[in-house]
Amino acid sequence: MRRWTIWDEVQRMQEEMDSLFNLRQSNLPMLTNKQGINTYSAPLSDIIEKEDEIVYIMDIPGVEKKDIQLEVIGNRLEVKTEKKEEIKREAEGYIRYERSYGGFKRTFALPETADPNQVNATYKNGVLEITVKKKPDSKKEKKRIEVN
Repeated sequence: MRRWTIWDEVQRMQEEMDSLFNLRQSNLPMLTNKQGINTYSAPLSDIIEKEDEIVYIMDIPGVEKKDIQLEVIGNRLEVKTEKKEEIKREAEGYIRYERSYGGFKRTFALPETADPNQVNATYKNGVLEITVKKKPDSKKEKKRIEVN
């Protein structure tokens, strides 16, 4: 039986907050699991809205392009990466064998103006850039209002 730690309580509170707000996963960085092994974390992101597109920029260093999963599910844009690492060292009298598993995961709610069929992504030097085109009829019209 494992001893209780304060991190168990923090993890439980995070899970309760997620369920309270009916979130599938939190956009906050994931805490370490009960064994102290990092799992998924939410990458730092920038969101830039332009006239005809929305650009999401994320820093996900150390990930290979082939390990990035990008999906549009309903009105959500989901980015997930997985990273596995194994270290095995042998020397006289001992063997060291360690494994780690983790990655990044982030979900964005797409605005009504976004066209989920017009999504493009590029990955270069640890930076993922996702461009979502806006629907043609979603351009904001400007109307000048006269003040009396």
